[in-house]
Amino acid sequence: MGIRQRADFHQLSVIFTKYQKGVYYLSIKVFNVLPSYINIQSDHLKIFKLILQKLLYENSFNSVN
Repeated sequence: MGIRQRADFHQLSVIFTKYQKGVYYLSIKVFNVLPSYINIQSDHLKIFKLILQKLLYENSFNSVN
Protein backbone atom coordinates (compact mmCIF):
# COMPACT_ATOMS: atom_id res chain seq x y z
CA MET A 1 0.00 0.00 0.00
CA GLY A 2 1.50 3.31 -1.10
CA ILE A 3 1.45 6.61 0.68
CA ARG A 4 -1.47 7.83 -1.41
CA GLN A 5 -3.82 5.05 -0.32
CA ARG A 6 -2.76 5.28 3.31
CA ALA A 7 -3.89 8.92 3.50
CA ASP A 8 -7.30 8.17 1.95
CA PHE A 9 -10.43 7.61 3.99
CA HIS A 10 -12.38 4.41 3.52
CA GLN A 11 -15.68 4.88 1.75
CA LEU A 12 -18.51 2.61 2.74
CA SER A 13 -20.16 0.81 -0.13
CA VAL A 14 -23.84 1.63 0.15
CA ILE A 15 -26.74 1.34 -2.23
CA PHE A 16 -28.89 4.10 -0.77
CA THR A 17 -28.83 7.13 -3.05
CA LYS A 18 -29.90 9.44 -0.22
CA TYR A 19 -26.78 8.50 1.77
CA GLN A 20 -24.52 8.80 -1.29
CA LYS A 21 -25.74 12.37 -1.86
CA GLY A 22 -25.13 13.32 1.77
CA VAL A 23 -22.39 15.59 3.07
CA TYR A 24 -20.47 12.87 4.92
CA TYR A 25 -20.22 10.52 1.94
CA LEU A 26 -19.37 13.27 -0.56
CA SER A 27 -16.78 14.89 1.72
CA ILE A 28 -14.87 11.60 1.90
CA LYS A 29 -15.05 11.31 -1.87
CA VAL A 30 -13.72 14.85 -2.35
CA PHE A 31 -10.95 14.38 0.24
CA ASN A 32 -9.74 11.22 -1.47
CA VAL A 33 -9.25 12.97 -4.82
CA LEU A 34 -7.24 15.88 -3.40
CA PRO A 35 -3.55 15.95 -4.35
CA SER A 36 -1.38 13.96 -1.96
CA TYR A 37 0.56 17.02 -0.76
CA ILE A 38 -2.72 18.33 0.69
CA ASN A 39 -3.85 15.00 2.19
CA ILE A 40 -0.56 14.65 4.04
CA GLN A 41 -1.23 17.96 5.82
CA SER A 42 -4.62 16.79 7.13
CA ASP A 43 -3.11 16.21 10.59
CA HIS A 44 -2.36 19.94 10.87
CA LEU A 45 -5.73 21.64 10.51
CA LYS A 46 -4.52 25.24 10.04
CA ILE A 47 -1.97 24.28 7.38
CA PHE A 48 -4.49 21.99 5.68
CA LYS A 49 -7.07 24.79 5.49
CA LEU A 50 -4.57 27.29 4.10
CA ILE A 51 -3.30 24.94 1.41
CA LEU A 52 -6.82 23.87 0.46
CA GLN A 53 -8.03 27.47 0.26
CA LYS A 54 -5.06 28.37 -1.94
CA LEU A 55 -5.75 25.41 -4.25
CA LEU A 56 -9.44 26.29 -4.57
CA TYR A 57 -8.70 29.97 -5.15
CA GLU A 58 -6.06 29.28 -7.82
CA ASN A 59 -8.31 26.80 -9.64
CA SER A 60 -11.55 28.76 -9.50
CA PHE A 61 -12.78 30.29 -12.73
CA ASN A 62 -14.52 33.55 -12.01
CA SER A 63 -15.73 35.77 -14.79
CA VAL A 64 -17.28 39.20 -14.63
CA ASN A 65 -19.82 39.83 -17.36
